[in-house]
Amino acid sequence: MKLKLSLLLLSIFIVTNGCEELQFPTEFDLNSSAFAEQQSQFKDGEIIDIDRVNRDIENGKVKGWESAKTQQDRYLALLNYFRSLPIQCNDARGYKGPIKGEVTWSDSLEEAAIAHSEDLLEHNQLGHRGSNGSTARERVKLHGFSGEYIGENVGYIMKDGIPYSGKEWISIFVDWINSKDGHCSNIMSREYNSFGMGEAKSEEGNSVTLFWTQDFGKI
Repeated sequence: MKLKLSLLLLSIFIVTNGCEELQFPTEFDLNSSAFAEQQSQFKDGEIIDIDRVNRDIENGKVKGWESAKTQQDRYLALLNYFRSLPIQCNDARGYKGPIKGEVTWSDSLEEAAIAHSEDLLEHNQLGHRGSNGSTARERVKLHGFSGEYIGENVGYIMKDGIPYSGKEWISIFVDWINSKDGHCSNIMSREYNSFGMGEAKSEEGNSVTLFWTQDFGKI
């Protein structure tokens, strides 16, 4: 059986809407990026790929990973890991690291992210506007975030014939970093200090559908 993955990513910064929707069909290979021609780079020119990230996790270079007790802790640890690196984003804003100071977790942004991921999964669509017409700014406010809304990343994967591992989010995180459409600069922006991320999942037979949302804000 041929194993297939379909991937879609969208980013939004501040309150910009109408991002182009892109699809990147590829084999689900944890040793390669879906963005081979659009990669961000470390300052020394090394490509950021899943191998490098997994190696750094295994070697204890992702601060807070080993002591993480929850999935939220791991989301935050990987975010701050990327922000600590000399990354040059390959997108229009071209943000660079390393960035001083660590971002903190926001339960309100997480709740908004989970709700939007579940909404996207339920309606089988990818975008920043909710099925009820809500914007990301409206959603984070609705879920109690009192700070300034900064931006949002959303992504989608459908895996056919490949069991759910619970680590797919690491791969899409790497793809966001390598995206040329604003995802990397959302992750690397100095404008925010609060972060939340949420996953929604559906399994049917040998197929697994996953949606993720990242919300960024400033207190």
